[in-house]
Amino acid sequence: MLKVILFLPRAIYRMFQYYRLENEPNTLYPLLEKHVRTEKYMVLAYENLNRRYLDKERFNDAIELTNWRMKQKPSASYYFKYQLGRISLGMNDFSKAAQYFQEGLDEFLEVKSPRKIALLDFYNGLARAHYGMENFDETELYCRDVIDLYGAEKRNRPRWLAWFARKDADEIFRVLEQTQDTGTLAYAHQMLAYVYHQKQDQDGWLEHLKKAAGVNCYDSRYKKLYGTALYNAKRFEEGLNVYKQYLDEFPDDIELVFETSRCYYMMREWDAGIAFIEPYLKINPEDDKLHLGLGALYAGNGQFELARNEYQELLRLESTGAGRLLSTIEEFEKRSNQDC
Repeated sequence: MLKVILFLPRAIYRMFQYYRLENEPNTLYPLLEKHVRTEKYMVLAYENLNRRYLDKERFNDAIELTNWRMKQKPSASYYFKYQLGRISLGMNDFSKAAQYFQEGLDEFLEVKSPRKIALLDFYNGLARAHYGMENFDETELYCRDVIDLYGAEKRNRPRWLAWFARKDADEIFRVLEQTQDTGTLAYAHQMLAYVYHQKQDQDGWLEHLKKAAGVNCYDSRYKKLYGTALYNAKRFEEGLNVYKQYLDEFPDDIELVFETSRCYYMMREWDAGIAFIEPYLKINPEDDKLHLGLGALYAGNGQFELARNEYQELLRLESTGAGRLLSTIEEFEKRSNQDC
Protein backbone atom coordinates (compact mmCIF):
# COMPACT_ATOMS: atom_id res chain seq x y z
CA MET A 1 0.00 0.00 0.00
CA LEU A 2 2.85 2.37 0.92
CA LYS A 3 4.53 1.69 -2.43
CA VAL A 4 1.36 2.66 -4.28
CA ILE A 5 1.04 5.90 -2.29
CA LEU A 6 4.68 6.77 -2.99
CA PHE A 7 4.39 5.84 -6.68
CA LEU A 8 1.34 7.97 -7.55
CA PRO A 9 2.88 11.43 -6.97
CA ARG A 10 5.96 10.35 -8.91
CA ALA A 11 3.80 9.14 -11.83
CA ILE A 12 1.85 12.41 -11.86
CA TYR A 13 5.09 14.39 -11.80
CA ARG A 14 6.45 12.41 -14.73
CA MET A 15 3.24 12.95 -16.67
CA PHE A 16 3.72 16.71 -16.32
CA GLN A 17 7.33 16.25 -17.37
CA TYR A 18 6.17 14.67 -20.64
CA TYR A 19 3.87 17.58 -21.40
CA ARG A 20 6.50 20.13 -20.44
CA LEU A 21 9.06 18.43 -22.65
CA GLU A 22 6.79 18.07 -25.67
CA ASN A 23 8.73 20.93 -27.26
CA GLU A 24 11.95 18.92 -26.97
CA PRO A 25 11.38 15.54 -28.72
CA ASN A 26 15.01 14.47 -28.33
CA THR A 27 14.65 14.74 -24.56
CA LEU A 28 11.11 13.42 -24.45
CA TYR A 29 11.55 10.10 -26.25
CA PRO A 30 14.31 8.71 -23.96
CA LEU A 31 12.22 9.81 -20.98
CA LEU A 32 9.23 7.84 -22.26
CA GLU A 33 11.37 4.78 -22.96
CA LYS A 34 12.86 4.90 -19.48
CA HIS A 35 9.71 5.37 -17.41
CA VAL A 36 6.81 3.95 -19.44
CA ARG A 37 7.40 0.24 -18.98
CA THR A 38 4.12 -1.25 -20.27
CA GLU A 39 2.75 -1.07 -23.82
CA LYS A 40 -0.68 0.00 -22.55
CA TYR A 41 0.66 3.21 -21.03
CA MET A 42 3.00 3.82 -23.94
CA VAL A 43 -0.04 3.77 -26.25
CA LEU A 44 -1.79 6.30 -24.00
CA ALA A 45 1.29 8.53 -23.92
CA TYR A 46 1.57 8.41 -27.72
CA GLU A 47 -2.12 9.13 -28.32
CA ASN A 48 -2.16 12.07 -25.88
CA LEU A 49 0.96 13.67 -27.30
CA ASN A 50 -0.10 13.08 -30.89
CA ARG A 51 -3.47 14.70 -30.18
CA ARG A 52 -1.77 17.72 -28.61
CA TYR A 53 0.48 18.12 -31.64
CA LEU A 54 -2.46 17.88 -34.06
CA ASP A 55 -4.57 20.33 -32.03
CA LYS A 56 -1.73 22.84 -32.30
CA GLU A 57 -1.15 22.00 -36.01
CA ARG A 58 2.40 20.91 -35.22
CA PHE A 59 2.31 18.35 -38.00
CA ASN A 60 6.06 17.79 -38.33
CA ASP A 61 6.32 16.97 -34.62
CA ALA A 62 3.38 14.57 -34.97
CA ILE A 63 5.11 12.86 -37.91
CA GLU A 64 8.37 12.54 -35.98
CA LEU A 65 6.56 11.13 -32.94
CA THR A 66 4.62 8.61 -35.06
CA ASN A 67 7.72 7.43 -36.93
CA TRP A 68 9.50 6.96 -33.60
CA ARG A 69 6.62 4.80 -32.31
CA MET A 70 6.52 2.80 -35.56
CA LYS A 71 10.20 1.91 -35.13
CA GLN A 72 9.44 0.90 -31.56
CA LYS A 73 6.55 -1.37 -32.53
CA PRO A 74 6.90 -2.47 -36.18
CA SER A 75 4.25 -5.19 -35.74
CA ALA A 76 1.60 -2.42 -35.60
CA SER A 77 3.00 -0.36 -38.47
CA TYR A 78 -0.41 -0.40 -40.21
CA TYR A 79 -1.84 1.60 -37.30
CA PHE A 80 0.93 4.18 -37.42
CA LYS A 81 0.61 4.49 -41.20
CA TYR A 82 -3.06 5.23 -40.65
CA GLN A 83 -2.02 7.97 -38.22
CA LEU A 84 0.48 9.34 -40.75
CA GLY A 85 -2.35 9.41 -43.28
CA ARG A 86 -4.50 11.47 -40.89
CA ILE A 87 -1.62 13.88 -40.28
CA SER A 88 -1.10 14.26 -44.04
CA LEU A 89 -4.80 15.09 -44.48
CA GLY A 90 -4.38 17.86 -41.91
CA MET A 91 -1.50 19.21 -44.02
CA ASN A 92 -3.66 18.95 -47.19
CA ASP A 93 -1.03 16.60 -48.64
CA PHE A 94 -3.65 14.31 -50.16
CA SER A 95 -1.26 12.31 -52.32
CA LYS A 96 0.89 11.40 -49.31
CA ALA A 97 -2.21 10.64 -47.27
CA ALA A 98 -3.51 8.23 -49.93
CA GLN A 99 -0.11 6.51 -49.99
CA TYR A 100 -0.04 6.02 -46.20
CA PHE A 101 -3.67 4.85 -46.03
CA GLN A 102 -3.14 2.36 -48.86
CA GLU A 103 0.08 0.95 -47.36
CA GLY A 104 -1.59 0.66 -43.95
CA LEU A 105 -4.66 -1.02 -45.46
CA ASP A 106 -2.55 -3.56 -47.36
CA GLU A 107 -0.74 -4.48 -44.15
CA PHE A 108 -3.94 -4.50 -42.12
CA LEU A 109 -5.67 -6.94 -44.49
CA GLU A 110 -2.93 -9.46 -43.73
CA VAL A 111 -3.96 -9.47 -40.06
CA LYS A 112 -6.09 -12.42 -38.98
CA SER A 113 -9.77 -11.46 -38.52
CA PRO A 114 -9.39 -7.72 -39.21
CA ARG A 115 -11.92 -5.59 -37.34
CA LYS A 116 -14.65 -3.97 -39.43
CA ILE A 117 -14.41 -0.65 -37.61
CA ALA A 118 -10.73 -0.33 -38.56
CA LEU A 119 -11.51 -1.18 -42.19
CA LEU A 120 -14.05 1.64 -42.14
CA ASP A 121 -11.34 4.05 -40.94
CA PHE A 122 -9.02 3.10 -43.79
CA TYR A 123 -11.74 3.32 -46.45
CA ASN A 124 -12.93 6.64 -45.06
CA GLY A 125 -9.36 7.99 -45.10
CA LEU A 126 -8.81 6.84 -48.67
CA ALA A 127 -12.11 8.39 -49.80
CA ARG A 128 -11.11 11.73 -48.24
CA ALA A 129 -7.63 11.63 -49.75
CA HIS A 130 -8.85 10.80 -53.26
CA TYR A 131 -11.58 13.42 -53.01
CA GLY A 132 -8.90 15.97 -52.14
CA MET A 133 -6.99 14.95 -55.27
CA GLU A 134 -10.26 15.12 -57.28
CA ASN A 135 -9.99 11.42 -58.15
CA PHE A 136 -13.75 11.02 -58.02
CA ASP A 137 -13.89 7.49 -59.42
CA GLU A 138 -11.59 6.29 -56.65
CA THR A 139 -13.63 8.26 -54.11
CA GLU A 140 -16.80 6.50 -55.22
CA LEU A 141 -15.07 3.13 -55.06
CA TYR A 142 -14.13 3.56 -51.40
CA CYS A 143 -17.55 5.02 -50.54
CA ARG A 144 -19.12 1.84 -51.89
CA ASP A 145 -16.74 -0.21 -49.74
CA VAL A 146 -18.11 1.65 -46.72
CA ILE A 147 -21.69 0.93 -47.81
CA ASP A 148 -20.88 -2.77 -48.20
CA LEU A 149 -19.44 -2.83 -44.69
CA TYR A 150 -21.93 -0.72 -42.77
CA GLY A 151 -24.84 0.26 -45.00
CA ALA A 152 -27.45 -1.73 -43.06
CA GLU A 153 -26.39 -0.91 -39.50
CA LYS A 154 -28.53 1.78 -37.90
CA ARG A 155 -25.99 2.72 -35.27
CA ASN A 156 -23.43 3.78 -37.85
CA ARG A 157 -22.87 7.36 -39.00
CA PRO A 158 -20.52 7.12 -42.01
CA ARG A 159 -19.02 10.56 -42.54
CA TRP A 160 -17.83 9.75 -46.04
CA LEU A 161 -20.84 11.43 -47.62
CA ALA A 162 -19.54 14.76 -46.39
CA TRP A 163 -16.74 14.32 -48.91
CA PHE A 164 -18.82 12.87 -51.70
CA ALA A 165 -20.80 15.51 -53.60
CA ARG A 166 -20.88 14.32 -57.19
CA LYS A 167 -23.89 14.63 -59.50
CA ASP A 168 -24.58 10.89 -59.26
CA ALA A 169 -24.73 10.98 -55.45
CA ASP A 170 -28.45 10.21 -55.79
CA GLU A 171 -27.46 6.62 -56.50
CA ILE A 172 -25.73 6.42 -53.12
CA PHE A 173 -28.89 7.72 -51.44
CA ARG A 174 -30.99 5.10 -53.21
CA VAL A 175 -28.74 2.42 -51.73
CA LEU A 176 -29.18 3.92 -48.25
CA GLU A 177 -32.95 4.16 -48.72
CA GLN A 178 -33.07 0.46 -49.52
CA THR A 179 -31.36 -0.31 -46.20
CA GLN A 180 -34.17 1.53 -44.35
CA ASP A 181 -31.50 3.06 -42.13
CA THR A 182 -33.28 6.37 -41.58
CA GLY A 183 -30.73 7.71 -39.10
CA THR A 184 -27.83 7.34 -41.52
CA LEU A 185 -29.92 8.62 -44.42
CA ALA A 186 -30.84 11.82 -42.57
CA TYR A 187 -27.24 12.32 -41.48
CA ALA A 188 -26.02 11.80 -45.05
CA HIS A 189 -28.38 14.49 -46.35
CA GLN A 190 -27.14 16.86 -43.63
CA MET A 191 -23.50 16.25 -44.55
CA LEU A 192 -24.16 16.76 -48.24
CA ALA A 193 -26.07 19.97 -47.42
CA TYR A 194 -22.94 21.34 -45.74
CA VAL A 195 -20.90 20.57 -48.86
CA TYR A 196 -23.34 22.59 -50.97
CA HIS A 197 -23.25 25.37 -48.37
CA GLN A 198 -19.47 25.56 -48.64
CA LYS A 199 -19.87 25.82 -52.42
CA GLN A 200 -22.36 28.68 -51.85
CA ASP A 201 -25.06 26.64 -53.58
CA GLN A 202 -28.09 27.73 -51.55
CA ASP A 203 -30.60 25.59 -53.45
CA GLY A 204 -28.58 22.39 -52.88
CA TRP A 205 -28.02 23.34 -49.25
CA LEU A 206 -31.72 23.84 -48.50
CA GLU A 207 -32.82 20.86 -50.62
CA HIS A 208 -30.76 18.34 -48.66
CA LEU A 209 -31.59 19.85 -45.26
CA LYS A 210 -35.26 19.58 -46.23
CA LYS A 211 -34.74 15.92 -47.14
CA ALA A 212 -32.94 15.32 -43.83
CA ALA A 213 -35.86 16.91 -41.95
CA GLY A 214 -38.35 14.84 -43.94
CA VAL A 215 -36.79 11.47 -43.12
CA ASN A 216 -38.86 9.63 -40.53
CA CYS A 217 -36.02 8.99 -38.08
CA TYR A 218 -35.71 9.22 -34.30
CA ASP A 219 -33.70 12.45 -34.36
CA SER A 220 -35.92 15.53 -34.85
CA ARG A 221 -33.07 18.03 -34.67
CA TYR A 222 -32.94 18.02 -38.47
CA LYS A 223 -36.18 20.02 -38.50
CA LYS A 224 -34.46 22.59 -36.30
CA LEU A 225 -31.43 22.75 -38.62
CA TYR A 226 -33.68 23.16 -41.66
CA GLY A 227 -35.68 25.94 -39.98
CA THR A 228 -32.48 27.80 -39.07
CA ALA A 229 -31.22 27.44 -42.65
CA LEU A 230 -34.46 28.92 -43.99
CA TYR A 231 -34.15 31.80 -41.51
CA ASN A 232 -30.58 32.49 -42.63
CA ALA A 233 -31.77 32.39 -46.24
CA LYS A 234 -34.35 35.10 -45.31
CA ARG A 235 -37.22 32.72 -46.01
CA PHE A 236 -38.84 33.58 -42.70
CA GLU A 237 -42.38 32.29 -43.29
CA GLU A 238 -41.11 28.85 -44.32
CA GLY A 239 -38.70 28.82 -41.38
CA LEU A 240 -41.54 29.72 -39.02
CA ASN A 241 -43.63 26.77 -40.21
CA VAL A 242 -40.73 24.33 -39.73
CA TYR A 243 -39.97 25.71 -36.25
CA LYS A 244 -43.61 25.25 -35.22
CA GLN A 245 -43.52 21.61 -36.36
CA TYR A 246 -40.45 21.07 -34.20
CA LEU A 247 -42.03 22.81 -31.19
CA ASP A 248 -45.03 20.51 -31.44
CA GLU A 249 -42.61 17.67 -30.63
CA PHE A 250 -40.30 19.57 -28.26
CA PRO A 251 -42.30 22.36 -26.56
CA ASP A 252 -39.64 22.83 -23.87
CA ASP A 253 -36.93 23.95 -26.31
CA ILE A 254 -36.70 27.58 -25.15
CA GLU A 255 -33.86 28.35 -27.54
CA LEU A 256 -36.16 27.51 -30.43
CA VAL A 257 -39.00 29.58 -28.95
CA PHE A 258 -36.66 32.58 -29.17
CA GLU A 259 -35.66 31.69 -32.75
CA THR A 260 -39.35 31.42 -33.67
CA SER A 261 -40.01 34.88 -32.18
CA ARG A 262 -37.25 36.23 -34.41
CA CYS A 263 -39.13 34.93 -37.46
CA TYR A 264 -42.20 36.90 -36.35
CA TYR A 265 -39.96 39.93 -35.78
CA MET A 266 -38.40 39.75 -39.25
CA MET A 267 -41.88 39.32 -40.81
CA ARG A 268 -43.08 42.34 -38.76
CA GLU A 269 -45.96 40.31 -37.39
CA TRP A 270 -45.73 41.99 -34.01
CA ASP A 271 -49.09 41.00 -32.50
CA ALA A 272 -48.79 37.35 -33.59
CA GLY A 273 -45.23 37.20 -32.23
CA ILE A 274 -46.24 38.70 -28.87
CA ALA A 275 -49.17 36.27 -28.56
CA PHE A 276 -46.81 33.40 -29.38
CA ILE A 277 -44.03 34.17 -26.87
CA GLU A 278 -45.98 35.47 -23.84
CA PRO A 279 -47.23 32.02 -22.66
CA TYR A 280 -43.68 30.66 -22.70
CA LEU A 281 -42.43 33.61 -20.64
CA LYS A 282 -45.09 32.99 -17.98
CA ILE A 283 -43.73 29.46 -17.57
CA ASN A 284 -40.06 30.56 -17.76
CA PRO A 285 -39.93 34.07 -16.20
CA GLU A 286 -36.18 33.92 -15.58
CA ASP A 287 -35.18 33.18 -19.18
CA ASP A 288 -33.37 36.23 -20.55
CA LYS A 289 -33.76 35.28 -24.23
CA LEU A 290 -37.54 35.23 -23.91
CA HIS A 291 -37.45 38.72 -22.37
CA LEU A 292 -35.19 39.84 -25.22
CA GLY A 293 -37.51 38.39 -27.87
CA LEU A 294 -40.65 39.85 -26.30
CA GLY A 295 -39.04 43.26 -25.77
CA ALA A 296 -38.00 43.46 -29.43
CA LEU A 297 -41.56 42.59 -30.54
CA TYR A 298 -43.01 45.24 -28.19
CA ALA A 299 -40.60 47.81 -29.61
CA GLY A 300 -41.53 46.92 -33.18
CA ASN A 301 -45.20 47.26 -32.25
CA GLY A 302 -44.65 50.74 -30.79
CA GLN A 303 -45.29 49.58 -27.19
CA PHE A 304 -42.19 51.28 -25.86
CA GLU A 305 -43.12 51.29 -22.17
CA LEU A 306 -43.64 47.52 -22.21
CA ALA A 307 -40.42 47.11 -24.19
CA ARG A 308 -38.49 49.08 -21.54
CA ASN A 309 -40.02 46.87 -18.84
CA GLU A 310 -38.41 43.89 -20.60
CA TYR A 311 -35.15 45.86 -20.76
CA GLN A 312 -35.30 46.32 -16.97
CA GLU A 313 -35.86 42.58 -16.57
CA LEU A 314 -32.74 41.90 -18.63
CA LEU A 315 -30.76 44.27 -16.39
CA ARG A 316 -32.09 42.40 -13.34
CA LEU A 317 -31.01 39.11 -14.85
CA GLU A 318 -27.60 40.66 -15.75
CA SER A 319 -28.12 39.55 -19.34
CA THR A 320 -25.72 40.51 -22.12
CA GLY A 321 -28.81 41.06 -24.30
CA ALA A 322 -29.80 44.22 -22.39
CA GLY A 323 -27.70 46.54 -24.54
CA ARG A 324 -28.96 44.88 -27.69
CA LEU A 325 -32.60 45.41 -26.69
CA LEU A 326 -31.99 49.02 -25.68
CA SER A 327 -30.52 49.74 -29.14
CA THR A 328 -33.60 48.15 -30.76
CA ILE A 329 -35.97 50.23 -28.61
CA GLU A 330 -34.12 53.47 -29.34
CA GLU A 331 -34.09 52.72 -33.07
CA PHE A 332 -37.88 52.18 -33.19
CA GLU A 333 -38.49 55.24 -31.00
CA LYS A 334 -36.41 57.32 -33.41
CA ARG A 335 -38.41 56.05 -36.38
CA SER A 336 -41.66 56.75 -34.53
CA ASN A 337 -40.62 60.36 -33.82
CA GLN A 338 -39.62 60.90 -37.46
CA ASP A 339 -43.02 59.63 -38.63
CA CYS A 340 -44.71 62.15 -36.36
